Amino acid sequence: MEKIQLTKSKVGKAKTMDAEKKELQEAINRALKAANRALKKNDFEKVADIYYRIAYMMNDLGDLETARKFSEAAKQFKEKNRILNEINNLMAVADAAYQNHDYISVAENYLKISSLAEIFGDKSTSQRFKTEAEKFLEMAKLQLKTGAPKITSMSNFASSIQSQVPSSIQLQPGVARGKSKSSLGYDEALVALGLICRHCGKDIDPDLKKCPNCGNLI
Repeated sequence: MEKIQLTKSKVGKAKTMDAEKKELQEAINRALKAANRALKKNDFEKVADIYYRIAYMMNDLGDLETARKFSEAAKQFKEKNRILNEINNLMAVADAAYQNHDYISVAENYLKISSLAEIFGDKSTSQRFKTEAEKFLEMAKLQLKTGAPKITSMSNFASSIQSQVPSSIQLQPGVARGKSKSSLGYDEALVALGLICRHCGKDIDPDLKKCPNCGNLI
C-alpha cells in the first residue's frame, strides 16, 4: 500500500510540473506575439526588450542555447533601433537643408542614409536614397533653386524587412543545469516576461510603453 501511495504522489507531481511547464510556454508565446506586434510598428527597441526578457526566462529554465539565441537576436534589434534613430536624425537635417536650398547637404545626408539602410538590410530603400542623392547633386551643379525634386519620404522605410520573431516556442527540458522547470514562481515568471505590471499587478501586454491600468512605464 505504501508503494502505491508513493507512485500516486509521483504521478501527481509530474502532472503539476507538466501543467506549470504548459503555463510558462503559453506565457512565453504570448510575449512572442507582443514582439511581433512591436516589429510591425518598427519598434525595434521594444522587440529587443521582450527578447531579453525571454532570454532571461529560458536561461532560468536551463535552456541555455535558446537563451543565447534570444539574447543575440535582442542585440541585433538594439543595433537596428540605433541605426533607425540615426537615419531619422539625418532625415531631419536633410529636410532643413532642403528648405534652405542647400542641395549638396541634402545629397550628403541622403548618401549617409543609403549606407545605413544597406547595413540595416533594406536594399530597396538604400538604392532609393542613393538615386535621390544623385538628383540633388545634379541640382547643386546647375545651381538651380526652383523646380527642385521633392524630398523623399521615410514612410516606407524598412518595408522589405521580414519578420524575425517566431510566433511560438517549444520549451525543452533544461539539461545544462539539471533543471526541468523555472526556479521562479509562475507569477514571478509573468512579471519577468512583462505580462504583469510590476507596479499594480494587473495583466498587461509587454509591447506597450505604459501600463494602461496605473500609467507607470513598463
